[in-house]
Amino acid sequence: MNKFETQVLTTYDELEALEDEWNKLIDEDTGAHPYQTHAWQLAWWGVYGEAAALRLILVTRKDSDELVAIFPMYIAKQIVEKVRITSLEFIGTRDYTCDYAAPILSSQLSDKERSEIFDLTFSLFSEAPLIQLSNIRDDSPYFEFLNKLSYAHTAVPYHAWSTKIDMNDPEAIPNRGSTHKILKRYRKAGKPLVQHFRTAEEILPLLDTFFEQHNQRWKPIVGESQFEDPKQRELFTAFVKALCPNGNLVFSALWIDENLLAAHFGYLFRRRFYWYKPSYNPEFRKLSPGKLLLAEVYRYAAQETAKVFDFTIGDEEYKAPFTETKTNMYRFRIPQSLLVRGYLNGFEALRSMKRSLVK
Repeated sequence: MNKFETQVLTTYDELEALEDEWNKLIDEDTGAHPYQTHAWQLAWWGVYGEAAALRLILVTRKDSDELVAIFPMYIAKQIVEKVRITSLEFIGTRDYTCDYAAPILSSQLSDKERSEIFDLTFSLFSEAPLIQLSNIRDDSPYFEFLNKLSYAHTAVPYHAWSTKIDMNDPEAIPNRGSTHKILKRYRKAGKPLVQHFRTAEEILPLLDTFFEQHNQRWKPIVGESQFEDPKQRELFTAFVKALCPNGNLVFSALWIDENLLAAHFGYLFRRRFYWYKPSYNPEFRKLSPGKLLLAEVYRYAAQETAKVFDFTIGDEEYKAPFTETKTNMYRFRIPQSLLVRGYLNGFEALRSMKRSLVK
């Protein structure tokens, strides 16, 4: 007999009203990340909600009405392998702002109960012709369930990287990054100053410069920067306002005189520091401001008693010397209609054929 029942919420007001219950469940979920917090989700939906349909799936125990799981999802149209398809996804994964996606689960659930909940909620996903679940860590309980689906199309587009912080050696990353050599380059330029800001009043005035530096840094390399999109600027402004009161946001800045050389927008959550969105001024590239700021942010994370320094998703070369753990980040595409299933099967067959011809 099923122990659980579900409810689907579809409005911003319902999401907002769930704050107390949501936060209580987050406290019970030992594997939660800052992207699953109510403040983060509400900020994201406040910016992007108009272009999508909210599908917030709640799971409660029948005998007590206790909330034991939340699936923060939405339905929207997107381009999948050159075709526009309506899909169901976790909030924040399409625009690459949610690095780790997962349902929020009570730690009191047994393995068997988690499996029951996954089966139960999956039966509610039939509304969209495609389920696309991105940024699923291979060490999460939800990955174990999804990986058993024989009809899912799986891929590992990238990885996540992390390292443990040695409280007895807060200079571990600075030493590996040869910070002492980098500092010698600043003798002529001036003495660098690093500041770590935790309040919205301090951070908001710096965001426009941060956005512009990110554009200058990444557009020449990948052809675009996410902060060319006004919506992304609006979103990160909303994150500052929503997350600073909870103490989850850290904005770090590297200065020489009044020149902002590099900045970092990161999270500190449950003694885990998230290296999230770095930027630097390309005009000062020879001074390696990004590496110097990384070393200083690591020191700060150690001072704040963080146990893990999480470089989050992305396979940038600079991460390798500093990390110990590589986590596979999975994308699951689960077709819900014969048409979509046939299209994805055909597309993958064609791609495999091209690869074999290249070999």
